[in-house]
Amino acid sequence: MASNSTSDSGIDPNNPVLPDQSKTVYIDNDQFLQALKKTNPAAYNKLPQSTIQSMQNDDLLRQGGTYAKTTSDGITIYLNSAIVKAAKILGTAAIAGAAASALATAGLSAGPAATISTAILGIVALLPNDHGVWFHFTNYDSGSGAGNLLLSSWGQQ
Repeated sequence: MASNSTSDSGIDPNNPVLPDQSKTVYIDNDQFLQALKKTNPAAYNKLPQSTIQSMQNDDLLRQGGTYAKTTSDGITIYLNSAIVKAAKILGTAAIAGAAASALATAGLSAGPAATISTAILGIVALLPNDHGVWFHFTNYDSGSGAGNLLLSSWGQQ
């Protein structure tokens, strides 16, 4: 029988893939830029200074939002237009590590974070760079008992 408690780590003990069900973690553009700089310095150096400055200004003005919100049936990831623009400039493969790092900040383990970043970035490549985007991943259990995430819906903000 499943319990409704959470562990000290913030991970839902009933579903080790997802963080605590009430958790929303905000990721600002500077965190994303620092993760990109750490995981892919060459890609970071290709970003025009004007884009970096614009992303940092968006943080100061609190424009757009990038966050991961855990729901009762999965997790929804929101990316602001500045991160979409960076993905368009650098190519989605160049920022995959930074996206996974940012998702790990939201409490996801490395495996699900990498899977989610791959799915997200494949779609981001198709979008105009003046819109943000959201993705909802539904939790399902394929019998392994470990829990899994499946991209179930997405849209532009």
